[in-house]
Amino acid sequence: MLPDLTRFAVHREATDVDLDGTVLPGLCATFYRRAAGTRTESVGVYRYAGVEVFMAWGYVDEAHCRFTAYAGTHGWGAPRRGCPSVDAVRDQLATLGPVPSPDRSHVSAPGTANPRSWPRRSPDGAPVPGPG
Repeated sequence: MLPDLTRFAVHREATDVDLDGTVLPGLCATFYRRAAGTRTESVGVYRYAGVEVFMAWGYVDEAHCRFTAYAGTHGWGAPRRGCPSVDAVRDQLATLGPVPSPDRSHVSAPGTANPRSWPRRSPDGAPVPGPG
């Protein structure tokens, strides 16, 4: 089940967000928090060119996300265990329709914008060469 953001308060916003140590230019996030007993729940909603791409959530005292859900053309997909990966986010952007540039001066497909230049990682986490 996805988090109900109406039960959370905005904690902060960030631009050029880092995933697993890789800064992703143009990826923005809004982070939400709420008290949950003695712990604090956190949800991050991530956008590229104003389009929601994924959300990740868990507790602030844990090193990694508990769940991630990717946005699609028909709304949010089912939650998956763990954190999002750079490759999964890039692939998700490629499935979305055209998006406006941040200044709304033109529209392009997400797969043709900056995400293609984001570094790829092998299954062991090592960088691999991207398209030439």
